[in-house]
Amino acid sequence: MADQHNSLALAYVSVGSNIEPEFHIEAALSFLIDTRLVTAVSTFHRTEPIGRPEQDPYLNGVFEIRTNLPACEVTPVILHPIETELGRVRSEDKFASRTLDLDLILYNDLEICSPSLLLPHPDIERSFVLGPVLELLTQDRLVYPCKQSMLDMLPSQKMSQTIGVPMKTFSRSLRTKLSSE
Repeated sequence: MADQHNSLALAYVSVGSNIEPEFHIEAALSFLIDTRLVTAVSTFHRTEPIGRPEQDPYLNGVFEIRTNLPACEVTPVILHPIETELGRVRSEDKFASRTLDLDLILYNDLEICSPSLLLPHPDIERSFVLGPVLELLTQDRLVYPCKQSMLDMLPSQKMSQTIGVPMKTFSRSLRTKLSSE
C-alpha cells in the first residue's frame, strides 16, 4: 500500500464557497473521501469577497490529495463533477457567489502553461490560497520543490490578518471526518 501511495501524484486543491459554505465544503470532502483521494485538510478561513462587498463572506481552504490521474484530467474528471453535483452554476462573472469552487493549485512540481491548465495556479498568490497550502507543506510532512519560492510570496503582515478569520471548529470537524474514514 505504501508503494502505491508513493506512486500517486501529490496535488493541492483550493476550496471556496459562500453559499451555505460549511455544507458544501463538507459535502465536497465527503465525495473526495469516498474516492480515497484526500490525505490532509488545511485550516479554513472566513474571507471577504473580492470586489463584492454585497456578497456573503467565503470560506476558503485547501485539500491535499493523491491521484493517479494526470494533471490535465484532475479538474474535468474529479473537481468539476463535484462542483456540478453540489449546484455550482458557472457564469461569465468569475466573482459571482458560488456553492463551491475547486481549483487544482499544485500537482507534484509540474509547471504547465496551456490554454486549459496553468500550474501552479495563478491563485497561489492569494493569501487565502497560499497560507493554507503552506500550512500543509510543513517540513515534517514533505519538502515541496517550490516551497521556498512560495514562502517568498507571503506578504509581510501577519498571515492570519491577511488570510481571514480562522474557522478552527469547522476545520477540526473536517479533519475528524477525514481521520474517521
